[in-house]
Amino acid sequence: MCKAQLEITELKEELRVQKLKYTEIEQKYKNLKRSAHKEKSKGKDKDSLLHDKDALIALHARRFGVMNEMFPSKDVFLQPRPEDINSDDSDRWENDENAKRCVIAELYEEMPKSLHDMLEKTTTFRDTVQSILCSGEVIY
Repeated sequence: MCKAQLEITELKEELRVQKLKYTEIEQKYKNLKRSAHKEKSKGKDKDSLLHDKDALIALHARRFGVMNEMFPSKDVFLQPRPEDINSDDSDRWENDENAKRCVIAELYEEMPKSLHDMLEKTTTFRDTVQSILCSGEVIY
């Protein structure tokens, strides 16, 4: 009987160690699952943020097309904001260069400040604006 009791005690100790290992592994699994979910959520946030930016660009592009220039040329994009001219400058129609600079100023005046960096530096902004305006999608 003594040998059986000793064996039972050893088995109980082994079971306790295995339960501890199981709990530790289970906790690691939960942490990994949680961090994977957070990473996936971050990706969704980025996608939705990009989608929100595209929607904002599209909205302002439509407004710009109706209120300002229906077909702005590609060379008015990827330009810094002209500092010495406004969209309503009295010399706007004197030459093509002034007209172009006034349209650039007009873009900056009509677009929210949050989009100015994209307007100056990204082709996706230009492409989105031009595709919206060329598609004929306008709002009234």
